[in-house]
Amino acid sequence: MRGAWLSSHVSFNPSPTRQTEETVEIFPATKYVHAPKKIAASENGTTFCGVLEPDLPSFCGCVDAPYGGTLNCTVAITAGGVTLDTVVVVLDLQPCALPMYFSFEVTEAAAGVDYKYEITAGEEEMVPVPYLSVAIPGLGEAGVFMIVDIDGNIDALTMDIGVDACVDTYGLLTCASTVDPVDFPIWLLEATYDFGDVCATAMLA
Repeated sequence: MRGAWLSSHVSFNPSPTRQTEETVEIFPATKYVHAPKKIAASENGTTFCGVLEPDLPSFCGCVDAPYGGTLNCTVAITAGGVTLDTVVVVLDLQPCALPMYFSFEVTEAAAGVDYKYEITAGEEEMVPVPYLSVAIPGLGEAGVFMIVDIDGNIDALTMDIGVDACVDTYGLLTCASTVDPVDFPIWLLEATYDFGDVCATAMLA
């Protein structure tokens, strides 16, 4: 778990898309309580997407890659039945790479946001998405955060990745999940997966 300042690189340009790589404050993601997990099983356990698909939300699609796969998720940020914003989250997940590699990219067309962040297994973080916020009833204008908690090995890899919106008051986060636990957090992945067969197949390719 890391609660330090981590580096991302941002480039500013006059184009409609603001592509960011900058230093942002990373918060520990210890506030989320998850139900006990069983290792996800699948009839198609020899492909990355085959392992994930039984647990994927309807707003995410999966494409296999040599050492893992890519999830493309269109996430509607909703509170009280009202859609506040829609963001696209792309997860590049390669549990079979040596070393394992994980990253996410968040884009929001209207705000011109395009933010990429690389993570590694063992991280447990709240990562703010620069320049992106939504108005949460009962909370106010809140920044959009990515929740990242990845840990384990290829035979039992826990991946909890989701979206929340939080207000940072002198380093103390108050998040939408505390005032609206029905709508937040929005989980893209929240399970433990067995990629043993997937990675064995990848090594033979």
